[in-house]
Amino acid sequence: MDHGRLLADFDDDEAPPEEAIETDADRSAGGPRPAKIHRASKGIVTISPSAISCYCPACIQCRGRKQKCSGPGGDSSAGLSASAPEDQARRPCRRCAQSAVQCSFTTATNDQGFDDADAASRNVRKLDRMQKQINEQNDRINQLETTVRNLSTATTIVRQGGKSPGSCTTGTDVTNLHLPQTMIGTRRSYNEVNELAVSPIAKRAKIRKDGGLASGPAMFQEAGLGRRIDAQGVVDFGTPMSMLRHLRQDISDMSMENEALDPIMCGVMTMEQAQESFDTFFEQCHRWAPVLCPQTQTSAAGIRQACPTLFISVCCIGYRFASTSAPEAHRRYMALVSLLDHSLSRLLLRPNLVDVNLDHIRAILLYIQWMPIDNISSSTRSTRYNAISAWSMLGLAIRYALFLGLHQNAVLPFNSNDGATPTLEDVGRLRVWINLLTCDAALTLSSGLPATLNPDPVVAVADRFRSHRSASHPDDTRSSATCELVSILKRAVRRSGSPNARSLDAACLQQVNLELDTWEAGWNSVIGDQIHHYQMPFTTLRSYRLSINSACLSPLLRASGGPGRISIYVLQALEVSLHTAALTIFALSEQSTHQTWGNYKTIETLPKGSYTPDMEAINRIKYSVDSTWISYSFATMFIVLCYKNGIVDEDLRILALCYNNAEMVTFPQRQTTSSLLFRLISLAVQIFDLASADLLAHLALDQKSLLSGVFAVVLGDLTTENEINSETPAPAPYSDREVEALFDSMVNGMDLGWCVE
Repeated sequence: MDHGRLLADFDDDEAPPEEAIETDADRSAGGPRPAKIHRASKGIVTISPSAISCYCPACIQCRGRKQKCSGPGGDSSAGLSASAPEDQARRPCRRCAQSAVQCSFTTATNDQGFDDADAASRNVRKLDRMQKQINEQNDRINQLETTVRNLSTATTIVRQGGKSPGSCTTGTDVTNLHLPQTMIGTRRSYNEVNELAVSPIAKRAKIRKDGGLASGPAMFQEAGLGRRIDAQGVVDFGTPMSMLRHLRQDISDMSMENEALDPIMCGVMTMEQAQESFDTFFEQCHRWAPVLCPQTQTSAAGIRQACPTLFISVCCIGYRFASTSAPEAHRRYMALVSLLDHSLSRLLLRPNLVDVNLDHIRAILLYIQWMPIDNISSSTRSTRYNAISAWSMLGLAIRYALFLGLHQNAVLPFNSNDGATPTLEDVGRLRVWINLLTCDAALTLSSGLPATLNPDPVVAVADRFRSHRSASHPDDTRSSATCELVSILKRAVRRSGSPNARSLDAACLQQVNLELDTWEAGWNSVIGDQIHHYQMPFTTLRSYRLSINSACLSPLLRASGGPGRISIYVLQALEVSLHTAALTIFALSEQSTHQTWGNYKTIETLPKGSYTPDMEAINRIKYSVDSTWISYSFATMFIVLCYKNGIVDEDLRILALCYNNAEMVTFPQRQTTSSLLFRLISLAVQIFDLASADLLAHLALDQKSLLSGVFAVVLGDLTTENEINSETPAPAPYSDREVEALFDSMVNGMDLGWCVE
């Protein structure tokens, strides 16, 4: 056995070169000097042969006399060099030989002569392992220190949140962030809402070593910390972009950014509050936009770990319906909105390949359908929902979906003839694709821009989708029915030859109305009592009808135009629009349940008497998507403008179809409180009030303020706490220009993102 050299790897900067390290050996008075381990450069530790040969414990006799022992064979140095190691180990020490006493070395076994050298080797290996463990701990400490340093510099506390990334921050107090409990070891109360953490990420976290930055693309390196390597390990040369995707993919800073934008770590809300927001969303909001999976995505902790952006988006929607009586609710909501803004802005401005996934598409879709409300605690509160904002965000979601191949992968599992059963993931992908289709169609009608997606492949597999064992009922049934509505709209656009669904000719408009009637009759028998007439997809049906038929009435509703001569085509569109607008408001009254919904075929079939709000219906619809409240606002404005411009009387009868108009009450005459117009508008005001009562942020409150001039045309200033003080109200002052400008904006784009004073 060669004991000439023992090697151990140490870190170069732990000890200077040629440093001597004494081993932990027996240092008895009778033993030799311990061996020295000389540390050379490059981390090599060398134990000299002479040190190993002279290093041994003292014999028992020398220990008892407390004398220095020369070791085995110490009586003849000349003979030791030539003798075998086994013979040398059996020779007595020099003092025992001189004293003529039996030395314990003479009774040692062959193996014991080498135990001490093996012990030295084991000690060196132990030291090596200890040194490696120390180095690993130092690396972890350095990484944690870097994390704390970046969070301290990149994260701020905004006392008055609700600011978008580019908005003004005047009057906002900014201080250093209190570090999370997991990093500083101190407990921070979650109720410190005066210092809500909001993360505008001033600079990207940097935890990579400088040597890695200059080492070239990752495709020529080994996989390391914070570096993403493609699963196949090969470069795709199909397109320039596909090849470049295999270059450096550093995502360690992304995890740092997600931590800085986490509302739990920032102290904006607790996990209990986050779970309450998730429960509110799935119990109340999910039915209006079934894009998430109710089987796998109801846990706030699970979504927080899987997709931080989706977690913030759901929390923002759920907390939007929190009670205003909660302490510091306004400030907490604005802080959540700020976190959501920065999380979504990264998907738009600094996307990465790993960002293109299904959960991020879900987060964008939820943002489109429940956009935040800014400055809710001040008089300048405003909604973000408008056609341009929704269209731009939908474009991002569609690009992500096409990049994933969702237009093919979502439908293919339900269209295969090999008998394979679609999985739960397949159902989730198709659910997302259907929501993209419906959002695209809704924005096509509201903005007048052409549709982007084709719904026909989804309609072909809709029956198999809603009958799947993993489908959620009745939510996925709503989605299938709505997708057929989108297909009807798409066919009408093809027949007209115009990409704009709001510019149909007479034949196309008549055909699409017939198809919508057929759809309603067919789905009434399929759905039955599962879905009420004030829920989706019937709200979508009325929205489509009103948008399509009212598009040709814009010249008629201008004050300068007047009734004049009206063609039959326009009269039919006007009749359908009036009936649909009246049903949109009437559907939320208790009187709507007195008969079967199919009996209300015309305006004349609506019941007499005052209308009282249906609280069950309002408590459900107040959680609906923003576009639902845009439809209610548009229906209310449409009815009022038809009356103000002399197209209908107080009971919504078309004057052009009446032979005797002398006894009819028309504008500017004072309509009676028993008139259909007065009863519908009074009901509309109550709906907006009740839907937004005691809620933190709701679009109905903003819509009511926006439509105050429209309500004043009919109601005047006589409504105080839902009681009517006069039988003959006098119309309040209003501005024709302001009301008509508001109508034009709704007809031509439904742009209601104005700041409400």
